[in-house]
Amino acid sequence: MKKLNYNLYILIIIAIIFLQIIYWYFVQSNTYGFLYSLKNSSHNVVSSYDGKLKFISFNEDGFKKSDLRFLKSKGVNIIIGPNFSSSIAIIEKGLEKYGLIALSPSITSNDLLNNKNIFSFVPINKIQVDVIVSFLKEKNVKNVLIVLDPFNKIYSKDFLDILKTFNGKAVYFYSSRLSNIVLDNFDAIVITLSPNLALDFFNILSDFRGIVLLSDSAIDSSLRILPSYNNLYLVDFGFKQVDWSLITINEIINLLSKHKFISSEQFVSYFTSHTVVNNQAFTPEGYLIRDIHIEKFDILRKGFSIEKK
Repeated sequence: MKKLNYNLYILIIIAIIFLQIIYWYFVQSNTYGFLYSLKNSSHNVVSSYDGKLKFISFNEDGFKKSDLRFLKSKGVNIIIGPNFSSSIAIIEKGLEKYGLIALSPSITSNDLLNNKNIFSFVPINKIQVDVIVSFLKEKNVKNVLIVLDPFNKIYSKDFLDILKTFNGKAVYFYSSRLSNIVLDNFDAIVITLSPNLALDFFNILSDFRGIVLLSDSAIDSSLRILPSYNNLYLVDFGFKQVDWSLITINEIINLLSKHKFISSEQFVSYFTSHTVVNNQAFTPEGYLIRDIHIEKFDILRKGFSIEKK
């Protein structure tokens, strides 16, 4: 009888372990945090996704450090998002504390991409700024106005480096006007705002005849409502469409659908030595190299073939 009870006990333990493995493989290993934003198209994924991954979703604008603890308690090791550098700056230290990895579709902050727990599917700002500077030189620009995002300072401050090459001024934009700024004093305006703020800024641009250039953070499908601007350009990471962040989110989802990771450390170990997408591996700083170009907005919006500049 004792031997029977012992064997039954062993069988129960084996069954529990087996069920735990099954649960991990089919449920927990497919569960990820998902941080969306109402500032761009990322929130559409929450309602439209019907794949095998399970998302525990949060609006990143209200996401807190305590939410990281909640995700960890649910067995989550990897978060898809956030979309904006300001959001990830709030939880940067928490990611390290709880051993979580943030896989962002769009952050480009020079400072944040030195954190071993943060990876981005697009290039760092220092590369983007170099491309912008080269483009403005080709256009014989002399004076530049940099429009900074007061709600995403850790991102927009990187674009101050443009003023190391050109004369000009940087200003934070909060509402529908700029105080004591005469736009005609500038040959070009570089906008580093979120899409919703960028739309507000265009309300004061109707008479400006110089070059207007949107950095990556300002670009989203919501800008399709803008009227035609002959001199409106944007930074393109090679996606050739306005709502490009949806492409990178899908790249992340496809990547996670093909691999299962027991821990965040396993993820880091694997993808610092293997390719992620398009035969690209993460750089040591944790971002992907993309072929950056400056493209004309009206051409991109219409979906025509784009001539590389």
